[in-house]
Amino acid sequence: MVKKDISYYLENPTDLLQKKPFTRGGAFVDYRAYEADIDLGSKVKAELPNSRAHTVSQEVYMQEYDPSRHDVHKMMNLPVITATDGSQETKRIVVASSLQKIIHNSQVLHLTANKMDFVLCEPEISETTSALFSKMKQEWFLRNMEMYKTEAVSRQKSTGDVCLLFYMSEGKLKLRVYSYRDGYTIIPNYNEFGEQIATSIYYDVDGIQIIDTYDNKSFYRHVNEADANGDKQWKLLETTTHGFPINPAIYHRGYVAWEFSQALIELREVLMNVLATNQSRYALFALYIKGAIDEEMLKSRGNTMILNDADPETKGDAKVLEFPTAQGMIEYIDSILNEISLSSSVSFLSPNNIKMGSDSKGGAMTILLKNDIALAKQSVTDWSLFADDMCTLFKAGLDMEMNNGAAIFMKLRVKASFTVWTPESMDTIITNEVNKYKEGLQSLETTVGNLPNVAPDEMERLASEKEKAKKETQITKEVEDGTDNGSSDKTGV
Repeated sequence: MVKKDISYYLENPTDLLQKKPFTRGGAFVDYRAYEADIDLGSKVKAELPNSRAHTVSQEVYMQEYDPSRHDVHKMMNLPVITATDGSQETKRIVVASSLQKIIHNSQVLHLTANKMDFVLCEPEISETTSALFSKMKQEWFLRNMEMYKTEAVSRQKSTGDVCLLFYMSEGKLKLRVYSYRDGYTIIPNYNEFGEQIATSIYYDVDGIQIIDTYDNKSFYRHVNEADANGDKQWKLLETTTHGFPINPAIYHRGYVAWEFSQALIELREVLMNVLATNQSRYALFALYIKGAIDEEMLKSRGNTMILNDADPETKGDAKVLEFPTAQGMIEYIDSILNEISLSSSVSFLSPNNIKMGSDSKGGAMTILLKNDIALAKQSVTDWSLFADDMCTLFKAGLDMEMNNGAAIFMKLRVKASFTVWTPESMDTIITNEVNKYKEGLQSLETTVGNLPNVAPDEMERLASEKEKAKKETQITKEVEDGTDNGSSDKTGV
């Protein structure tokens, strides 16, 4: 077995570009080939996995996200509406859905709309530790870390994977999100046991291919340059120590938001074009006229179908013809939309689904969004390591910027995690949190931390107000008792 540490990759830079492909679909397995009659309690020889799957490019994900690039535009045998412009050029008008964007936005919303939750995991919390913890949360807010968190999730759920890089520039902590959408291919590098030991970012600048690699200690840059014979080879151009305690290039990979509903979305688009074509041809206003008419006075511009029975022997008559509606197809398209909702764990709600004032505690809303919430809770677990690494690197970056590298913030034992968002009113959230505190189910600090629009140092502000009120009470008592000998500074209260 070859030992694949960072030295191995530096000696074989082409292996830095070896990436596990994204897949969709694959070979079908005949379950009958595995059927066998055995005695209960008997054992069979274990087999290694042998699944076969079809690779899919991340370019396909970007194409599926953009309605103007959907496959339905290339289906030339699909009946679509055509129109002729002023230059007599015929244009195909194709119905393409933006459901991928809606599904993506909904999943990102439920996972990222709430602030990152931080829990201080210390056996004993001193005033100094509490103040330092508040300072860390203040800096998190001031440096727009929530924006980077949301952007990372958004990029992963639209292109399959993402890399969030922490780095120092002119003594300041900086962050950057890398994704396929922005022209970068992210490759996690593993050792022989499947453990990730580095992250590589592969991109092109002015025709020159570059690989930037980060591990727990250093940054490496390879450039694909031509040698004396004109042959291009990878050359290690730079090696520097980045100063972070862990790999500063956090990598996360997962399914795109619409992965399990893509086939249904394509089917719905096909049927929508068929329906649109039928409606344009057969759902026009029709006027039936029996008898002679002045054709010049009753010309149609195409939006009215005129049927004329010009038999002069018959009595004149005129009436409107109603064409049969495609109600069955409309209902079937709606049923497919429901299947897409189930497959993607996204609820397509309209105002008709919500009755204001009848659901004060949001129970019905929770039931309506149960699939959305279930997926979001699963995603919280999937992103837990990413959240922890993001918090660790943030603390380390603060120490490098503010404390000359001394481990001040890094001493804090903080657990970070995403929190699921549900559409509750602010009053409901506040009431629920306050009731938990009153019933002794959580501490005051937890209650304050869970309230919306609360300052990161709110606990310190409460403590300061409490101390100020205590001093005012003491001074008032001394004045009333006549024991104040002027030692109290009443004007400074």
